[in-house]
Amino acid sequence: MDWHSQSLLGDRESRDWQTDTVFKVGTKSKAEMIALINTTFDETIQLIGQFDTAQLDDELDYFGLNRSKRQIFMLLSDHITHHRAQMLVSMRLNGLVPPRYVLFQ
Repeated sequence: MDWHSQSLLGDRESRDWQTDTVFKVGTKSKAEMIALINTTFDETIQLIGQFDTAQLDDELDYFGLNRSKRQIFMLLSDHITHHRAQMLVSMRLNGLVPPRYVLFQ
């Protein structure tokens, strides 16, 4: 969410994943990671609320492909679903019962 929203749709430079430690687990506790994820969702929601819809058809380079910002918004939603599914599978493989799915959490 951070890169798609803040760097592609917002005005922030992309993070350098080789040196940036914001999202690297490292020594972060579970509570710290949950707080970071919650903050990222909050920042993304704020960006969406303030986004100038006149920019939706603006195009940008997405891994060598031209994509509109509208497409990036759709990809953002799809990418969140992808990672949620990964977490649910991991939970089930570890004997945990994932929370019930509720639309538009």
